[in-house]
Amino acid sequence: MGNVRSLHNKTDELYSLCRFYRYASNITLTETWLNENIPSSVCDLDNFTLIRHDRQGIQGKDRGGGVCTFINNTWCHPNNINVVRKISDTNIEILCVNARPHYLPREFTNVCIMTVNIPPDGNKTEACTMMRDTIEDMKQKSPDQVLIISGDLNHCNDFSFPGLYQFVHSPTREKKTLDLYFYNVLSSYKCLPKAPLGSSDHSMLLMLPPVVRKIAPIK
Repeated sequence: MGNVRSLHNKTDELYSLCRFYRYASNITLTETWLNENIPSSVCDLDNFTLIRHDRQGIQGKDRGGGVCTFINNTWCHPNNINVVRKISDTNIEILCVNARPHYLPREFTNVCIMTVNIPPDGNKTEACTMMRDTIEDMKQKSPDQVLIISGDLNHCNDFSFPGLYQFVHSPTREKKTLDLYFYNVLSSYKCLPKAPLGSSDHSMLLMLPPVVRKIAPIK
């Protein structure tokens, strides 16, 4: 996950990253800067399903914004992926995707992947309220789901919600921790900061589960 500050001019770097981390279940990106003039084929990754939510014609903001999620087809079949919510205003962008992976512990019904981008000039109170309302709605609709929330929260980086655990505790841009990762299962992940994607000034973040599959080297 990470803030890429324009995706379409960093596709080579993204391809290389995904070749190395080819077993990643999903990749969430913020500040994609995609728009209706940039087809998804420009950013497609082999064996991944791309779900994008571009900035929606917000007055005074013709550039920037946008979020997307890549879901690994070996983890979840494309037919079992559904977009359940898209929100875009001057204060926050949210993309909610439901996935039913090939394997999921029986106590869980589905995985909800929520990608969030809060612009630096967004109203903190309104952005946090919208985020809380969306989380609450997702939880009410599916109480037994796995809930993953990630994104660039900027000045809302003190956000919290009952039952969610935050796993990023190191700076992601200069000395600030702006990009966060929430999960509703305690002790599920550890966060490893990685180099920014291309010319972005935000670190990419690799979230590792307690047990990691041993990957054969690429020849």
